[in-house]
Amino acid sequence: MKAFLTFTCSLALLCLAVVSVTIAADVPQLINVQGKLTDAVGDPVADGPYSVLFSIYDVVTGGTDLWHETRTVTVSDGLFSISLGVSTTIPPSLFDNTDLWLGIKVESDDEMTPRQRLTTAPYAFRVAGSSVGGGWVDDGAVVRLETNTDRVGIGTASPSARLHVVESNGTAVQAFSNGGTGAAAGLYAYSDTWHAVLGINSNSNAAVMGRNDGTGPGVKGQNQSTGPAITGYASTGNLLELYTTPGPNLKLSVNNSGDLQTTGTIESTSGGFKFPDGTVQTTAAVYGGPIAYGVISSDGTVSSATANVSCTWNGTSNRYEITISGENYLLSSYVTVVTPTATGGAVRIAITDSVSGKLLVYLYDTSGTKVQDDFHFVTYKP
Repeated sequence: MKAFLTFTCSLALLCLAVVSVTIAADVPQLINVQGKLTDAVGDPVADGPYSVLFSIYDVVTGGTDLWHETRTVTVSDGLFSISLGVSTTIPPSLFDNTDLWLGIKVESDDEMTPRQRLTTAPYAFRVAGSSVGGGWVDDGAVVRLETNTDRVGIGTASPSARLHVVESNGTAVQAFSNGGTGAAAGLYAYSDTWHAVLGINSNSNAAVMGRNDGTGPGVKGQNQSTGPAITGYASTGNLLELYTTPGPNLKLSVNNSGDLQTTGTIESTSGGFKFPDGTVQTTAAVYGGPIAYGVISSDGTVSSATANVSCTWNGTSNRYEITISGENYLLSSYVTVVTPTATGGAVRIAITDSVSGKLLVYLYDTSGTKVQDDFHFVTYKP
């Protein structure tokens, strides 16, 4: 070995500068080091190439290096500049450590002292190792992904959405808001093309569950446009099931056919109930005593009846026409029960109708032919 290459531990690294490190994915992850080598009396070493071992430690003295790389540096007037990480990759995980120190050993000399502490710029490697696509950008007040096609995966190396979280042992995402002095959602979702929130479950638990430990509803639907506040779909099960707790106890259900079943009382506070024929009933039907009744002979004469009953036989239409005084008889507004006398044991079928305020009674035999026969009738008005 040449004498001028004999160095002692007193050789000083008078200047060690670490320049900025770019975290973009297409830029090499390197640490740029500049320094000056001098001999024991402070004079620059001779110009030329030197073999130098660079090592990174997590302690200022002693210990085992976490990374090292042997490089040939070219010195001019004692000065050199080199990029570390070219031959041996510097792993981003190395910068999980908060304190790192750079050691330098020239040729066969001992490692120089003291080691040089690595400061801010190299720690950008940690950010670089965490980035996907364009990587993370810190704007000061906002940390964001640089490219709008970037995805973040937590628990997965292949995220299928902008944020994809996989958790096998507990809650995947937990959102909490104490509200402060105003309304603040624990979790806010918005979409102008499809569902803002989609729940899918492959087991017997709920796809979406709402729970409130206060006084509000467990699930609330609100629509400020034209669609429904809450919509439910079911391929085979019930469309709706409502339970009370503890239990749970089923109190109301709506099946796929639209049938409603409840253990409680169905109440209409206004509007009433609408039936398939379009009629709306706002009060319950209450039947008192009959408003008219009587026995009608086959020729249409009244055999016996209340005083408000009169009857004629219409031979043209083959029907009995009964007038109830003081009543404008309409089939849908009255209830009439007709019992044929069935002279001689013959079977008769009675059908009622109305026209011009009169009760009409038709009698048929078993062949469907209109016939004359005695009958009894009773009429009620709800």
